[in-house]
Amino acid sequence: MRRTSLILAVTALVGLSATARAQSPLVNPQAADTTSATRAQPTPEQALDNLQKAAEDLSKAVEAAAAKVVNNPEIQVAALQVAAGAVSLAQQSLADQLKLIEAALNAAARQIAAAQTSIAKKQD
Repeated sequence: MRRTSLILAVTALVGLSATARAQSPLVNPQAADTTSATRAQPTPEQALDNLQKAAEDLSKAVEAAAAKVVNNPEIQVAALQVAAGAVSLAQQSLADQLKLIEAALNAAARQIAAAQTSIAKKQD
């Protein structure tokens, strides 16, 4: 039972740390402006890269845990519960990132429309 608890704890910690790393901005705390009331937001590309890295880390952790649980039914049940939690966490992370991605796409669409208008005016 201790072994099961240990494996579950390690898997949960790896998953949570990967998710936290994906959601935290890559800002040096000493270089951050302490007078600014707003927190620096990662660019959409950075957010997607961080999310992809977290998903890859989580995938590797799940693969390692799966290799250990193949022959133990108790661990298999517990691993399925952890996997369900990981999927739920990944879905929440994706939902959180969706707003940032939509905003970036909308901004890009406005810039493209403005550039096309500018080009059309120059051609006339």
